[in-house]
Amino acid sequence: MYSNSLSIISQYGWPTDVATEEKRLLQHLCYVRSDLDNIIDLDIITGATQWNRFMSMAGQYDHLRSCLCSIAAGHLKTLYKSTTEHEVECRYRTKAIREMATQLNAVLASPHQEHQGSSEALLASTILMAWYSNTRYFVC
Repeated sequence: MYSNSLSIISQYGWPTDVATEEKRLLQHLCYVRSDLDNIIDLDIITGATQWNRFMSMAGQYDHLRSCLCSIAAGHLKTLYKSTTEHEVECRYRTKAIREMATQLNAVLASPHQEHQGSSEALLASTILMAWYSNTRYFVC
């Protein structure tokens, strides 16, 4: 089952030489994503098709991958009532915000045509960070 998730990860173009913790979180997202296939086919929830697009973009943009890792840790925190996963969620969320700021500085410093993909990825990270936040006030 783990190797199947890793093949899905490589299908999305995500780096395979990531830390064990990140692999675990990405693996969890792959399981969740496979469960979404039926929902996507039925077009029941808004944003399900964007989810697949965001996951594929995460291979190119560290901030989006960190954001997705934060979401995975938050989901695991909720499933298992884990304080450890809360710490992991906060760490990846903070990392994503820092990486987003770095990417935004690069976008602002260059002509707009060069950063179409970066702009879309920044927007995706922003949407995910806002939508999947399970706390009213972000405190880590």
